[in-house]
Amino acid sequence: SALAPDAFSPSAAPRRRARWGTHLDSPAHFTQPTPGEFSLPTGYLTSTEALLGVAPLSNVSYVTQWQVWHKPYVREMLSEVERRAPEGVHWPLAVLASVASGYEEQGFSEYTMYATWLLARRRQQVLLVSSRDYPWLRDPPSGVLNNQGECCPSDESLCQIALGGFRFVSWECTHASA
Repeated sequence: SALAPDAFSPSAAPRRRARWGTHLDSPAHFTQPTPGEFSLPTGYLTSTEALLGVAPLSNVSYVTQWQVWHKPYVREMLSEVERRAPEGVHWPLAVLASVASGYEEQGFSEYTMYATWLLARRRQQVLLVSSRDYPWLRDPPSGVLNNQGECCPSDESLCQIALGGFRFVSWECTHASA
């Protein structure tokens, strides 16, 4: 069924507290170097700068589980990556080579790279939406498996997410809540 045009309006549904915790903002959870201080993983920062020659903002995450990618811009970005790489190195190998030793776990983010490239090269084409205005949830404690250990989330957990005012939810099967 089609969603009503106002379904994506930030004011379409009030945020309520979900039964399991607090209001969540940045759904991309990273270890804080100092309590109260946010920083992207070092690997995201270094690989993006190596590939684009532009450092991403260290205190903003674009890892949101959804982004609109425009194919012509993606092609332009990947061409730029290849121009910056050693001769004959195509973008997939350039990406792999950009991951610094010791940062293999969180060494590269396609979300971070594309957002950084867009903000540096096509800023006028970008509309940023805060997760404060468009709330979503990543890996809720209810997990992706139901009470029988089978996929997928129960009707109750989906109801709790909706009551929390979240626009969408994502589960990553490699995370502890899955």
